[in-house]
Amino acid sequence: MKYIKTVCTITPDNSVNRDLLTAALGEIGYDSFVSEEEVFEAYVQSDLFDVSLVENGSLDFAPLYTVETQSEEVPDQNWNQVWEQESFTEMVIADQILIRAVGPASDSDYPYQIEIVPNMSFGTGDHETTATILEQLIALDCADKTILDMGCGTGILGIMTAKRGAKHVDAIDIDAWCFDSTTQNSEINGVNQVIRPILGDATAIPEDALYEVVLANIHKNILLQDMPKYASVQITGGLLYMSGFFVEDVQDIRLKAESLGYVYRDTYENQGWAVVLLEKQ
Repeated sequence: MKYIKTVCTITPDNSVNRDLLTAALGEIGYDSFVSEEEVFEAYVQSDLFDVSLVENGSLDFAPLYTVETQSEEVPDQNWNQVWEQESFTEMVIADQILIRAVGPASDSDYPYQIEIVPNMSFGTGDHETTATILEQLIALDCADKTILDMGCGTGILGIMTAKRGAKHVDAIDIDAWCFDSTTQNSEINGVNQVIRPILGDATAIPEDALYEVVLANIHKNILLQDMPKYASVQITGGLLYMSGFFVEDVQDIRLKAESLGYVYRDTYENQGWAVVLLEKQ
């Protein structure tokens, strides 16, 4: 899948303004960011890129800051892999889950250990949304459950549910790199008999599927668009975890879900990002 890279020059450049700009870019489809020293880059799938929403001062937030942008297409490659393979070694979630890059056997005694070939910034567990859902999965009853991992990235959420006893996991992503990564990581963790990687969007969800748990860690606009499909394949009493959006977007997500027969249960926050839990009625 092709991506657009947008380089942003913020005036004045500070952490608050970068956070505000990240939120604004997230609203129009950007899902990965590099924020270091004097560098601020944002990445969006090519088919979601709208130049009118990015250039000509459209992202300015006067009087706090102004933004100059320059956008270009990124070659079709697993470019996130370059970021993560050089920097990601391991991380721990809630003192329970050890996520580490594939390598020599670990002698740690964490209850859950997940090995990955780190490919995606939203898939190593390093991003707040992934980490927050993983923390919720520690206590979730996954035994003999059928799970949908929508926007699976490296497959890490599905792998965690498989290690928690899930019977079957459909792991779906629109990106071919994610499909390959999930396939590879499932084999590495010995759960490839449980996880079925699927390449596509919500239309690729099997028509005859029924899920007790749906995990959707994508982008607000995609979630709002695809929520009816999630509702159509989820059993009564099933749980829906959604993330990939900011705390200020929770109300929009909640209203859409409630219109489809879901009951709001909780919101979990992490550094301005949100995970919303709902139950299908």
